[in-house]
Amino acid sequence: MLVRYALACCLCCSNCLERFILFVNKNAFTIIAMTSKNFCAACEDSFYLMVRNGARFVIAGGIGDLFILIGKLFITGLTALKGYLIIVNVPEYNN
Repeated sequence: MLVRYALACCLCCSNCLERFILFVNKNAFTIIAMTSKNFCAACEDSFYLMVRNGARFVIAGGIGDLFILIGKLFITGLTALKGYLIIVNVPEYNN
């Protein structure tokens, strides 16, 4: 039983580390594109940038998620409205 909890804790920590590394890599590639630094220097700059501006990253991510949700709802709503109008107005589908 204790081994199961220890393994679950290790898996959780490794998943957290993996997500953090992927996030740092994404921002490091952005810094490489902007400044033409090598990868290690860009990772360091990216890490310190995230440490200094953590709240801004969280707010920007939240706003991005909100816009994605609004876009999905808008596209779904327009598609449903167009389908309804086609069913109501086209005589072949009106039966």
